[in-house]
Amino acid sequence: MTSLRKYKMFELDNRDFFLWIIGCISVVGLVGWLSGASGKQVASFSHQISNITQDSSFSTPTFQVKKGEIYRMVVTSGKMSNNWMAIGLSLQDDDDAVVNELEAEFWHESGYDDGYWSESDYRDIIYFKATKTEKLSGEVYWAGGSLGKRVPQINTVNIKITTAGTKVAANYFKYLFWVFGALLLVLVGIIYGD
Repeated sequence: MTSLRKYKMFELDNRDFFLWIIGCISVVGLVGWLSGASGKQVASFSHQISNITQDSSFSTPTFQVKKGEIYRMVVTSGKMSNNWMAIGLSLQDDDDAVVNELEAEFWHESGYDDGYWSESDYRDIIYFKATKTEKLSGEVYWAGGSLGKRVPQINTVNIKITTAGTKVAANYFKYLFWVFGALLLVLVGIIYGD
């Protein structure tokens, strides 16, 4: 071990070595996060709804999944103004057995306090793993809104399905980068700040 002391890196005291390790973990997190890639698109559907009753439903065309593959389903709504809409969606196999379900709520709120403010959520995401190679279809089996059992206005539900790619793993690296990066900045500021 004494032969390693001639290299600068191994002359660090415990405090600097600890900061060096945290910095390395942050860099690994950043590289993992940035290297995440979106998967290949499997299917994309769009359906316009306008004041359908809560019991109304519609189905998507079928799409192919492969056993063991992880898929990412993104469901989005069109823009609204001070309103909300919710849907229930299920993925079904050829035998109409439910493979996965999602309940999504989309909303927009705005107003004036000390100034104008606006908040919204128009997107919901689920991941699912195919248990076998088969064709699936989606069914929106209910919809509701701020007017009770009716959708509040003409709206469009968009469904996009892709293979997950490496985005799922990249999200973990993103958190690793932010947690250890923030920790590094705080510790450097405390240790070396005036």
